[in-house]
Amino acid sequence: MGQHQLHVHESLDALSQKLASVLCARIQEAQTRKQEAFTVSLHGGRSAKALFQAVTAQVRADGLSLENMHFFWGDERCVPPGDPESNYLIAANSLLTPLNIPSERVHRIIGEAEPGFAAKQAEAELCRICEISPTGLPLLDFVVLGMGEDGHIASLFPNTPDQDAVSEACYVPVIGPKPPPQRISLTYPVLFAAREMHIIASGESKREALKQTLTAQTTPAGRCIAQRGNTSVHCDFFIK
Repeated sequence: MGQHQLHVHESLDALSQKLASVLCARIQEAQTRKQEAFTVSLHGGRSAKALFQAVTAQVRADGLSLENMHFFWGDERCVPPGDPESNYLIAANSLLTPLNIPSERVHRIIGEAEPGFAAKQAEAELCRICEISPTGLPLLDFVVLGMGEDGHIASLFPNTPDQDAVSEACYVPVIGPKPPPQRISLTYPVLFAAREMHIIASGESKREALKQTLTAQTTPAGRCIAQRGNTSVHCDFFIK
């Protein structure tokens, strides 16, 4: 069973500021050791906007160079990049554009393309930039995932045997229970292999799912924790 550290924050803003400081510290460490590419996987939703704004503020305050950073996504809805449902759009508005990140270091999932093609294209980009493990998996340096009320992460939902069966692909098309249903998601093996992972559970509505995640580990988030060496979990409420 994997290890986890639970970090309880007084608010989403406090959570975002703390996690932004952790990410900026990792960026500085990567630059100190002259790491050619520091790879980050981003998430979507309400907590994403707050985190990205905090990262932008921290980078500016520190005068931090992001020249070795490459941005990927844990999942994307099958919509154009300008659609309000796009995870890419949240990052573009709150992080990438404000920090003038060059397009060649932004590896968005092409949500407007045919899903199978988009998944293969995203996998090719991931494998082109990331270091590859001895088992053939791309090694993301820093992964942030938001957890849903059902314990899902990325677009890996409970009770989906088709997603559970995936063992070789890095990204796959999936059908989610909420609109827009067509999505593309990182797969479990890539998440298991990531060097550092942070899971965010923001909002009281996530309380029961977080309890189940940290105890029985039967949710997708719990499964990820169980299969990894170490995972940081962040919430903005107390678990009773």
